[in-house]
Amino acid sequence: MGATTTSTAVWTMLAERWRKAIKAKNLSELTERGYLATARRWIDWLAAQGYDIEPAEANAYHVDDFITDLIAATSAANGAHHYRNLRAFFSWLVKRGEIAINPMNQTDPPRVPEKITPLLTDQEHASVLGVCAGRDFASLRDTAIILLFIDTGLRVSELASLTVD
Repeated sequence: MGATTTSTAVWTMLAERWRKAIKAKNLSELTERGYLATARRWIDWLAAQGYDIEPAEANAYHVDDFITDLIAATSAANGAHHYRNLRAFFSWLVKRGEIAINPMNQTDPPRVPEKITPLLTDQEHASVLGVCAGRDFASLRDTAIILLFIDTGLRVSELASLTVD
């Protein structure tokens, strides 16, 4: 990114104010990080595109172009995630009187195709369980873990957070 423009400084200052408003609402740290990552990505994108615009000059086509570029670089799901976060940012800007019209109101969120994860066949389940064959602690533990995944659809992060209690 090149030299900081006046508009980049304004967007950055507003993102910092938004961060403090998020803190004041006592939203989760994860929400704060996600919101601010989108705001930073928006600011960086504006600069990369050569848009030296103030917040009140942002239009629906800026939003559409930003989301289109995100989808092209990552995925529709990521584009939808940033769309929701950017909507929250612009809604906050309207609420605080920084802008009069929310450009997000003239846009639609990206459609995210349903992602279907293929299930393992019975033979594939047997193969996975075969790797855990044995009577030692590690084999029995691994078998229990695999059976939990098969029976419950548990995620790795959920498994890792389980405690004896």
